Amino acid sequence: FGYEPWIISTKDGGIVYGLMLSDGPVVTIMDMYGRRYMMEQEFVERKKRLSFSPMPAPQDFALSEQEVADISAYLLQVNL
Repeated sequence: FGYEPWIISTKDGGIVYGLMLSDGPVVTIMDMYGRRYMMEQEFVERKKRLSFSPMPAPQDFALSEQEVADISAYLLQVNL
């Protein structure tokens, strides 16, 4: 929850794609580069929540089972 991508169309023909941070009198969208776009609700033409995630699926990486195990072992050792 909270990480669904949205496409916002503005009345002047602009399009913003990203995560919706607020949806009230002021709509705030954060794009994939971390930039925030704030606009008044009346400036918004259309809002559409997308049904797919911007994150790639695990199979898109074409990693072997050993590579996944190696990455997991490394992450478990790193003091995050």
